[in-house]
Amino acid sequence: MMKFSTLWVSALLLFSLTACSIKTYEQSAPKLITFKTKKIKYHDLGFIRNTGDALQMELFTAGVPVFRADINHLICTKEGCISKSKFHDEHFEDDYNKNFFQEVILGKPIFDKKAYVKTKEGFEQIFKLEGQYNIIYRVRQDQIYFKDRHNKILIKIQSVDNGH
Repeated sequence: MMKFSTLWVSALLLFSLTACSIKTYEQSAPKLITFKTKKIKYHDLGFIRNTGDALQMELFTAGVPVFRADINHLICTKEGCISKSKFHDEHFEDDYNKNFFQEVILGKPIFDKKAYVKTKEGFEQIFKLEGQYNIIYRVRQDQIYFKDRHNKILIKIQSVDNGH
């Protein structure tokens, strides 16, 4: 009987300690996501979940999860956690800042608002630096569109109309 109650108390203590680390996301919405870089080619449904200090992107193919990234001060996938700088070195160009991926997923201005123009639907940034990048970035309420023609990068996140 003593072993059972010790085990029960241990399990309860473990549960209470780990429950504090579970993220509760303020926003969670299905999206049609296109993501093309030198390492990743993806076009299907996914979820983007975020709260003030954390972001999670989960990608599905035919209803099966194929990729998940938790983005905070590190970027964590099933392979482990790496710094944002290392993630960007692997997937983007050196000139992109380490928060670029997170900024685009959240629909925030990039490159310190370079060529920022407010539009009726949101904003856009269109600029290029010869030999480094050629960027079209548009953010609207229902869509985020980023394309760097020079580096062949495309990120498109479209809201999924669920009939409401």
